[in-house]
Amino acid sequence: MKRSCSLLRKIAVAGLSLAMLLSSSCISSKSIDEYGYATVIGIDSGKTKAFFVSMLLQRGNGAEEGAESDLCTHVGVESEDLFEAVGLIESSLPFSLNLSRTAAIVFGEDIALNGGVEQLLSASLGMLNIRYYANLVSVRGRAEDFLGGIQSELNPNVAKLQYSFVDYSRRTGLIPSFTLSEFFESTFAHSSDILLPLGEFNPEIKKDSASENGAKDGGRNNSSAETEKEQSEKGEKEKSSQPLQKAADILGSTEYMPGQIKRLGGLQASMLGSGLFHKHRLIGYLNGLHTQVVLIVKGQFEKGRIQLPLPNGRIISVRLSAQSQPKIRLILGETPKATFEIALYANVEHPEIREYSNSDMEILISEFLKKRAEEVFLACQALGSDVFELRNTAVKLFRRTSDWEAFNWEAAFKEVAVAFEIAVYLDYNPSKSSVE
Repeated sequence: MKRSCSLLRKIAVAGLSLAMLLSSSCISSKSIDEYGYATVIGIDSGKTKAFFVSMLLQRGNGAEEGAESDLCTHVGVESEDLFEAVGLIESSLPFSLNLSRTAAIVFGEDIALNGGVEQLLSASLGMLNIRYYANLVSVRGRAEDFLGGIQSELNPNVAKLQYSFVDYSRRTGLIPSFTLSEFFESTFAHSSDILLPLGEFNPEIKKDSASENGAKDGGRNNSSAETEKEQSEKGEKEKSSQPLQKAADILGSTEYMPGQIKRLGGLQASMLGSGLFHKHRLIGYLNGLHTQVVLIVKGQFEKGRIQLPLPNGRIISVRLSAQSQPKIRLILGETPKATFEIALYANVEHPEIREYSNSDMEILISEFLKKRAEEVFLACQALGSDVFELRNTAVKLFRRTSDWEAFNWEAAFKEVAVAFEIAVYLDYNPSKSSVE
């Protein structure tokens, strides 16, 4: 009897162990190379359906040796939402589609203009395993072209792609960093005036051979190929969007906008500046310098360089870094007044310049930044975009929710008189400069 009970216990333990092994995540019905990972998702308007969804797919872990065009594939399909797109795209792939490594969601200009950003992201993306750290990007033109411009023999894996968004913003301030999680936070807080990093596709940049081979071998979805009629229609559409593209003219120079700077080599896709949103609709663009200014005022700037014009006509590079978080004073009344107190460290990266004293140079830098900050604030105010998030300060001035709800913040925002107090602490020591 004891032997029988012992045998039964052994059988039960063996069965339990087998069940645990079979249910373990270490044993899967699919290996890693049986998945295609959507590293970047592009969203454009469709012709027969609401959206045209394109994806840049990567096989395996993206670090395998061999033909790069075999690892990176550009596909796309028209659909009513992202869920339908996933099903339709997967039906034409020889592997399973996985969105858990998505590093960026890119919105074409037409979608961003018409409120498609909120429409698409209002869905439960967690059901598709899209992680909330995915970056959001706005592009001039179509997102599918931008994705094609990312496809390259460089073929960065998703970890590097994810890191590059944050790192470039942190090191330069020329683009903002904005994630899916931050989008949902802004939506729940009813603060929908946001900045997204701005990208553009430049067909004049010669594409690398691996990408060309990938396109010839079916790397890019053939459904996105344009006929002469489609190209003509696209040209007319681009002409109609010119007033928006020139929204930066309110701010003067369009320098440091993607496509405005002549360059040789690299990817056909680039990011510089930002897309300005009001109520989750694209209303204009900010160049790289004005993006830096917005981030400085909002306390989201870490470091970066500006080009400072001197009174003698020379332009020099000045490296800036944040000293502390900006302080905001807001007084609501017949004429609302807002004051931003900002402190920055500055490093003139031309030690041979000695005709200006430290105090003179500090004033020049401070006045330059003040003027740029006033320009961008007045432009955003005219467009109705509270991208400086004054609303978040205003709501704290009300003790009762009912009083805040009765207050017309949008009307008050249009009347806000703003002042910027920017203190600059200069160090000429060239050893403090860093080559990045």
